[in-house]
Amino acid sequence: IADGIIFCIMILVARLSSLRAMRLSASGGKQSTIPPGTYTFLFIGLKGAARFWLDFYRATDLVGFEARYSGLTPSQYVGLLSMIVALLFFHTLTSKARSL
Repeated sequence: IADGIIFCIMILVARLSSLRAMRLSASGGKQSTIPPGTYTFLFIGLKGAARFWLDFYRATDLVGFEARYSGLTPSQYVGLLSMIVALLFFHTLTSKARSL
């Protein structure tokens, strides 16, 4: 279900950006393109958020369940790291766009 939601969000972002590009080209404005890596980092950030959220529902009463460190599982730490990397990418993108 989480992957389906991520897929729908990515399709929505792609559609909205293509509509925006069509409007800009129709009005004679500068054609804007999506910077390389945008969809990759969007997926990484969304997948990290999903992993972080879903791991709270992991069973902890089973023998040999996944260890927790400071209340979080290792995959939640990876999810946090991937969200931070994606946010840093988008922050860099917006900083470059503002400086142009």
